[in-house]
Amino acid sequence: MIDSWNSALTSLNNTIKGFPKVSVPRLQLEEEYLSEKIPPHEGLCNSAAELAKKIDDGLTKIEEVKQCITKAIDGWVNTWKSDPGYKPIQSAKEAYEKYKKKLGEDAEIIEDTEMGTKLQCKQQELKKKLKDITKAEMDLEDLKAECKKACSEIIKHRKDLCRAQTQYLNKVFKKSDLSVRIIPFGSKESVVTDFRKMLNMEDDTFSLTIGYPGSPNGLLSKLYTSNTELNKNELDINELERVKECILKKQDEGIKSLFDGPRFQHRLQNTLKDDKVKQLRCWFPDDDLQIRFPERKDYLRLSLGSPGQRSAIFLAFILSQGTEPLILDQPEDDLDNKMICDMVVKQLREIKSSRQVIVVTHNANVVINGCAEYIIPLQMEEGETQCVHHGCMHETYVQKEVCSILEGGAEALKQRYRRMIETE
Repeated sequence: MIDSWNSALTSLNNTIKGFPKVSVPRLQLEEEYLSEKIPPHEGLCNSAAELAKKIDDGLTKIEEVKQCITKAIDGWVNTWKSDPGYKPIQSAKEAYEKYKKKLGEDAEIIEDTEMGTKLQCKQQELKKKLKDITKAEMDLEDLKAECKKACSEIIKHRKDLCRAQTQYLNKVFKKSDLSVRIIPFGSKESVVTDFRKMLNMEDDTFSLTIGYPGSPNGLLSKLYTSNTELNKNELDINELERVKECILKKQDEGIKSLFDGPRFQHRLQNTLKDDKVKQLRCWFPDDDLQIRFPERKDYLRLSLGSPGQRSAIFLAFILSQGTEPLILDQPEDDLDNKMICDMVVKQLREIKSSRQVIVVTHNANVVINGCAEYIIPLQMEEGETQCVHHGCMHETYVQKEVCSILEGGAEALKQRYRRMIETE
């Protein structure tokens, strides 16, 4: 608004200053036209002289007014230039002129009032979109922070859960002399399978790119730090998060540098859908259950134990739980006699006072050393299972049947005894 006002004043000032100076014409009667017949008209000359004087006076006043106006306008200009708002406005005008010059021919479009209005509307629209984008970016950062916090809480709760489970299992296995520990996220065997399942790559492709814990190269190669003294596989949480970010970005340089990285990236873009992305963000390896048997000094990973060792662990757990009646069908399967005596028989003797246990067995240690209260020897006759006798161990006929079925008879038992015991 003030810029337009100044422009109008400058234009007025220039117009006033451009008024030419006017000279008053003088009335001169040429003598050749005067004669005795036409005498000079004294009144006419006086009137002309009077008019000339009035014009001279008016022109003088006009010059004075011109000077007054131009002086006032110049005074205003000087006042405006000394005002604090002058320099910012001039800087804005200069910037505007530079921008017009930069735009070149397109700058002429801005002069078009209608087009300028459209551009202003477009500018406001873009500003609103930019504001929305900025807010969305801030919301995204907040969500990332919440996601990171949630992952940290998952890790903490998983570790707390492992400690609670370890304490519970050690309490359960206390009577069986087993010691248990759970390593959070320590199951290396399931990592590759679970990771491939997340990526929809269960076809064993890109084996060198994905790798496995401990491999020379690959995404999963550095996932665990090994503690050989304690036989622990400790997950490197930071490395796991780095691997997840590599996968989620899809174009990460960390993938490009791997063997067959570009082809792997292309596969990711086709297979890694939104539902898998959510699962991958919350995915952590399974825990590793480790057992220490009485005769061992170190812990054994349950996944690497023999069938007998795993059976002994599950059987010890079952025998330690509850007070309800329990039926066991040949619990000695896959177990050697020492493990039966050390674990199964010992627990049977301890729990029989608090719960009813029915055992179907072919092992003498379970029946005799387990101190069975009631024994039912069975045999097959005509394709059917028949009860031969039943009763307590101190009854003679029950003893004979037990010795016959479980030991092969009294003579077989004596021979084994002489060979294994009396020769020592």
